[in-house]
Formats: sequence, structure tokens, C-alpha cells
Amino acid sequence: MSLAGHVKFKSFTRLMGGVVAALLVAGTFLWMNKAGERADQEAKDQLALEEQRRETEKRIEAEAEARAEREAKEREAREVAEAAANAKRAELEAQFAAMTPYGKSLMLDWKGKAIGSAKMKDVSKGRPYKINVYKDAGSSAVNRAKVDVDRDDKWDEKWTFEEAGGVTRKVAPSDDENYTVEQRWVDGAWK
Repeated sequence: MSLAGHVKFKSFTRLMGGVVAALLVAGTFLWMNKAGERADQEAKDQLALEEQRRETEKRIEAEAEARAEREAKEREAREVAEAAANAKRAELEAQFAAMTPYGKSLMLDWKGKAIGSAKMKDVSKGRPYKINVYKDAGSSAVNRAKVDVDRDDKWDEKWTFEEAGGVTRKVAPSDDENYTVEQRWVDGAWK
């Protein structure tokens, strides 16, 4: 019996076996070729990822070094500024050596200091004296203060800080808020 015209079944199966074998061999080579291409592409992708990781690490390291350098410069600038401020404070403290502790506090800590409100009460808590500081309208910083030397709720002194830098105080010697003595700080002493 003839299957495909004049081709015999036996010849046809051999032919088809050869075609199938050829297709299997070609498919295997094609698959292996594609697998090789995939492996090459995966290797390239892996290299690209590795390069990207190295670049990211370098960038992070450079940023960390720059930040550390910047922080070191800022720390150094702060230390220099603190040293200058401490030297200036020591110089001022020497100028006010003859002054009372509350006087030193007023001159060093409050004179010319900007405050957020018009008045701050008892800025000397925990001390044997009481100080209130004031910022009058039109002034950008503390320009007046009151001192109660013995915390008896009667003001003993009124201080005025002038814009030009001068300092005056009125004193109630009898602790009765009757200010009969007026003095100006000149050359390291009250006159």
C-alpha cells in the first residue's frame, strides 16, 4: 500500500525519522545558542550591576568624606569662635571685676541681648538676687533691668543700657524703691 503517492511506508518513516532527528539537532543547537546568548547577557548584566554598585559605593564614600571634612571645618570654626568668645568674656569679666555678681550677670549676659518679649521676669532664678529685664518699644535688645538684691519684693536698683554703650543705674540705698543715687559705669567703676 502506498502512503504518499509512490513512497512506501518504510521509506516515509525513515524520511520522517531523519527530518525529526534533523529538527531535534537543529533545535538543540538553536537552544544551546540561545542559552549561550542568555548566559552572555546575564554576565553582561551582572557586570553592569557590579559596576553600578562600585560607582554607588564610590559616590557614597566620597559624600561621606566630604561630609566629614565639612563637619571638621564647622567644628574647627565653632572651636575658634568659642575660644574667641571665651577670650572676650574673660576680658569683659576682668573689666567688671569690681562689680557685684548680679552686675556682672547684667553686663555679661543681658546687656544688648535680644529677647523675644518686652519683659522677662526673674532671669536669675536660684540666686540670692532677683533680676527682671526689659526691652522697650523701639529697642531691639534688653535696654533696662531691675534688681532686687535681697528678694524682698522691693527693687533696689534700676539699670539702663544706652544704645551708645553707656550704662547707668539708680540705687535705692534704703531698700524702699526711692532711688536717690544715680551712677554711670566709667573706666571700670561707678561714678
